[in-house]
Amino acid sequence: LHDGRVQDPAKQRAYLQTMVNETQRLTRLVNNVLDFSRLERGQGRNHAQSIDLGHAVCEIVHAQEDRLRVDGLKLTVATPDKPLHASVDRDALEQILLNLLDNAVKYVASGERADVVLTREACGWCLRVSDYGPGIPPSERKQVFAAFHRSDDRLTSERPGCGLGLSIAMRLAEEMGGTLTLEENQPSGCSFILKCHA
Repeated sequence: LHDGRVQDPAKQRAYLQTMVNETQRLTRLVNNVLDFSRLERGQGRNHAQSIDLGHAVCEIVHAQEDRLRVDGLKLTVATPDKPLHASVDRDALEQILLNLLDNAVKYVASGERADVVLTREACGWCLRVSDYGPGIPPSERKQVFAAFHRSDDRLTSERPGCGLGLSIAMRLAEEMGGTLTLEENQPSGCSFILKCHA
């Protein structure tokens, strides 16, 4: 591209999109390592402010749609009709959501789609990220939040990663005063559920 050897505009766009996707992936990887180091040292990063969660979730997902589509994942997003305001560290929310979406990409094989659903609850709010792939084997479910753990199967072995994403997501959720849990999705796949008090 720099030397002008690619003349076809479609190829130029495709190559540039690949470069953008890989740069974003590297950025997420570096951020995960830095966050893991910070969390291991017990250094908090709570910069909570009142935000409209529905708007924030839509913004975060929209920014990732192109690269997730390239990875074969089609997203649907559902948020409450009325603004859902909560005191949240938006950067932490984004890091959690990106790590959950990256995890969904690993299990996209036969599912090809994922749902991001934000709901209002009696004492706060719930963000659910569900995929429809083959799911995580029951024997692996208790370990998925452990640092450096990667499921030992064909799907994840073909994907780059270092096994920090879900561990960091859970720790960031706890920093926000919430919980992150894993449930089996129906009819297939898995759901990661982030719950926080308002």
